[in-house]
Amino acid sequence: MDTSAIRGLLAASLDPDADTRRRAEIQLKQIEEHPGFMDVLLDVLQNEQDNSVRLSST
Repeated sequence: MDTSAIRGLLAASLDPDADTRRRAEIQLKQIEEHPGFMDVLLDVLQNEQDNSVRLSST
């Protein structure tokens, strides 16, 4: 699972544009069942410098 792609989707889920947020949320919903997804979220939670992205991983 690509950590940078997940970080990008988490950031996009906070975008002011509703369409961008919706697309990111749909993609996150689709991949949340994949093995390793929770590990990536934990990695983002521990290592992300952008507080808003880190908080969205919780």
